[in-house]
Amino acid sequence: MTKLFRALDDPTRRRILELLRERELTVGEIGRHFVMSLPSISYHLDLLRQADLVVSEKRGQFVHYTLNTSVLDETMAWLTGLMATGRRPTYETQRHPKKRVAATGPARRPLSSPRSAVG
Repeated sequence: MTKLFRALDDPTRRRILELLRERELTVGEIGRHFVMSLPSISYHLDLLRQADLVVSEKRGQFVHYTLNTSVLDETMAWLTGLMATGRRPTYETQRHPKKRVAATGPARRPLSSPRSAVG
C-alpha cells in the first residue's frame, strides 16, 4: 500500500490515471498531454505499474497502458472499513491515558469581564 500512496502523491501520475480512465493509451499518446520527455512519462508509468495502478501490454512495437481499478477498489474498501469502525482508542492512548488528557490541555477558568470587576 506504501507504493500505492507514493504513486498517488504526484500530480503528474494522478493526471495520467485520469487520462487512462477514459481509454487505454500508449506512452506517446500520454506524452501529448504533458510538457516533458517520453522517458519521464515512462518513469511515471513504471511507478504506477509498480503500485499496480496500471497494466501494460505490448502489442507490436507499442506498449498500451490501462487503468487497473481493482487496486483502487481494494483500497477504498479498506478505507471505508477503517472509517466504519468509528473512533476507538489508539494503541498510544490505551498505554498512556494521561497523554490524551495532556493533549487537550488543562481546564481554564473564564476571565472575569471588566464590568463585573468594577462594580
